Amino acid sequence: MFDLPIHVYERIPLSSAGVVMGLVLLLVHLAAVAYPGQVAGLLALACRDVRFAKALLVVDCAWAALLLWDSPSNPLMISLYDFEGIRTILLFICLAVCAVLYKYPTPNLFGRVAGAFLLLAAAPPLSASYMREETLRELIPLWWYPVLTVAIVLVVKPYLLRDAAEWMEKHLCAVRILSVAGALYALLLLVCASIFY
Repeated sequence: MFDLPIHVYERIPLSSAGVVMGLVLLLVHLAAVAYPGQVAGLLALACRDVRFAKALLVVDCAWAALLLWDSPSNPLMISLYDFEGIRTILLFICLAVCAVLYKYPTPNLFGRVAGAFLLLAAAPPLSASYMREETLRELIPLWWYPVLTVAIVLVVKPYLLRDAAEWMEKHLCAVRILSVAGALYALLLLVCASIFY
């Protein structure tokens, strides 16, 4: 069996993945600590306004299409192993589904595309941490495995994101407490990325 080329995700340094992930999480959680009402309101608005869903749908589709697009100059192309023969068909289906959903958006589309985005976003940091020996590199999958579970649920039951946004608007104190915990996790990840990774 021939050796497959190393995917660009696998070339990401663990320290870079930790720093980027930590900074993004820190900014998001600090915003929720400082302005829990506005963050919850923005999420609720995104769940109701189809323009947010369409914008994220285009991002998801472009990302997935790049993973499927067969070109020597495409660094994001993934190996499909036994399914290489249907790569073009999968690319066409991806683009067709995107076009149909963009033209005829379904109710709660934002929850579905948000779940798909999280599934796509998990791949780079998880690939960077896979089979590594650095101390506390488990912090990255420790975050992403629960997030992946949530993402899969959102793809199947997108209305749960709308329900979560409504819950957040009614429980701002709980949102602030959870956001403080998330910010502390992000700081720990940044420290590990700077010292151990």
